[in-house]
Amino acid sequence: MNIKNLCCLIVVCLFFSCNDSDSADATLKKMSVDGTIDATEIKQLEAKPQKFNAILTNGKVDNAKLQKEFTKLRLSIPTTTAITTEFKKPVYNVFLENSGSMDGYVKGRTDFESSIYNFLSDVNTNDKVTDSLHLFYINSKKIDFPPDVKDFIEKLEPSTFKERGGNRSDSDIQMIIDGIIAGMSNDNVSVFISDCIFSLKSTKNVEEYLTGQSIGIKNIFAKKLNQDPNFAALVIQLSSDFTGRFYTHDNKVETMNKQSRPYYVWIMGNHQYIKDLMAKVDLESSMKGNIMNYYCWSATNSNSLEYRTTTLDKIGNYNPDKKEPLTKITDIKKESREPNKGIFQFSIAVDLKGYGLHPNYINDKNNYTLSDDKYKVFEVRAVTEKEKKQLQYPVDYSHLIVIRSKKPIDTDLEISLKQVLPKWINEWHWEPSNGDKKYKAEDELTKSFGLKYLLEGVDDAYKGTKSEKNSFFTLTINIKN
Repeated sequence: MNIKNLCCLIVVCLFFSCNDSDSADATLKKMSVDGTIDATEIKQLEAKPQKFNAILTNGKVDNAKLQKEFTKLRLSIPTTTAITTEFKKPVYNVFLENSGSMDGYVKGRTDFESSIYNFLSDVNTNDKVTDSLHLFYINSKKIDFPPDVKDFIEKLEPSTFKERGGNRSDSDIQMIIDGIIAGMSNDNVSVFISDCIFSLKSTKNVEEYLTGQSIGIKNIFAKKLNQDPNFAALVIQLSSDFTGRFYTHDNKVETMNKQSRPYYVWIMGNHQYIKDLMAKVDLESSMKGNIMNYYCWSATNSNSLEYRTTTLDKIGNYNPDKKEPLTKITDIKKESREPNKGIFQFSIAVDLKGYGLHPNYINDKNNYTLSDDKYKVFEVRAVTEKEKKQLQYPVDYSHLIVIRSKKPIDTDLEISLKQVLPKWINEWHWEPSNGDKKYKAEDELTKSFGLKYLLEGVDDAYKGTKSEKNSFFTLTINIKN
């Protein structure tokens, strides 16, 4: 065998050794040499789930786990990766309720028309979100409309709402949502626009009726989640001026003139589709600043949460661990000088942009639990643009969780964001006073009859898919003196 052939044989042997017999750590070291993990390398990792289990989630390479593994091995984190999930762009189906209770939102030029028209236009013209948008009116039945967003929304008046047809006398919210969800395929996103007010027959017991509706909603979502565990629901509360007849729960008519009323936009579909929408369309700007609240339900475990310790808002001192600098701190010391003498404080940067949670929910420290009572959440806040430039992290972290202790101890500190019904749902709910339930009659005009029961039904369905902790995520920071 000549020298040239021998060299070729050695190269081939080395190639197969790298791919088949190397340890997981050795393989990652070789892949990191050029600073990039490409699509071919991603497939190689995913093809051997037992060998690379530490960096996989549901059989796919998890970017956060991969970064932690590189940090543990003291390797430079690749500047770019080919970790992408190929999703076919979804078909958007938009359902606008045109029952009689919705007339007041379209009398003259209203905030409702402005917000919905602008939002649907943004979705329709953003080819990164969808290539196909279908429009429907809905009440007792689904009514097709040509794919012209301007005609669909901008020219609306109560008279045109009436012309669209269907039974406009009642709003069977449970039936409408059931019909929308039952007709969805996995590549659909459904947008449902409604005041979400239940229509109560005069002979019905209010509490029994609302409880029954809540259970019905729960069953609808539970059935869908059994079919598609990745199904998510983002509910956005907006406000608009309302002019016209308002129908109370007992079918009395009140006249309103440019008074503010809430309404709701439901966006339902694969959790990834909703995350993509929120990343590519600025909802606050798109809906003309009329968003009051929002909350997203998802059964998908967020194992890929991006987080790391930072030096921001530090009190006292500590050092990042040399082997695990993202998630482990050592040599902790309390502050020795006033005004913070005796306090130890550090912060964790997290990326919560894809969770679909309103800032009021994220920033409420009461929504967090810690595994050790020697520590507490002192503050949760957004990372400023100045701080992002200062830190220059490869990940665009959105928030800081600030942790404080007066008696710091060694621990693996687990921090969880609880999944609890947000406060705004109770604040905007209305029902007739009954026993301990005290509601002002006049508040019915500005709040939403039965809202709590409606969204509790959704919440109960998603809680049935989670562990006992019912949390959006749990992160762990190792603290060592």
